[in-house]
Formats: sequence, C-alpha cells, structure tokens
Amino acid sequence: MDEKRKIAYRKILYNFLIQIKQMEIPHDISAINIGRYAAPVAYALHNFALASANDFVNFDEVAFWRMLDAWDARFPELGFSGFRKMFEWDLAQD
Repeated sequence: MDEKRKIAYRKILYNFLIQIKQMEIPHDISAINIGRYAAPVAYALHNFALASANDFVNFDEVAFWRMLDAWDARFPELGFSGFRKMFEWDLAQD
C-alpha cells in the first residue's frame, strides 16, 4: 500500500474519532442504547487502529469497506456513510 493511501486511511480513523466525540447523546438514553452503538464502534475502530499502527501490513481493504458499509446500513443514524467519499477525495488530491 502506498503512503498516500495509508494517509487517507489514517484520516478516516481520525475523523471517525472526531465524529464520535461530537455525537450528541440524549440525556434520557439508557445504558443499553449506548452499548448498542459503542460495541460496533469499538469493534470497528480497534481493528482499524491496530492496522494503522502496523503500517497497514496485511490490511484487508475489501473486508474493511464491507464492514463499514454493513455497519452504516445497520446504524445509519450515526452518519458514517461519508467516509468512503472522504477517502476517495483524499486519494484524488495531488
């Protein structure tokens, strides 16, 4: 994987975390509902962060995008659907 691609993936990781940080959680939300979102976020990000830390050696891009698409389909309210566009835009920049 070339450096430009690695940087684009690392920007996704960064923006993932920023978006989570900025999420508004209603005051009346229960712990069960928080867990509904926290578990898939933690699952997705811990593997992604590990791949980044390992310089994306053996990183399965196809599996990553499949997972992200499936996760976005299940939790569209979290608004993570724009990451692929962001990634492609970053790759198109000179």
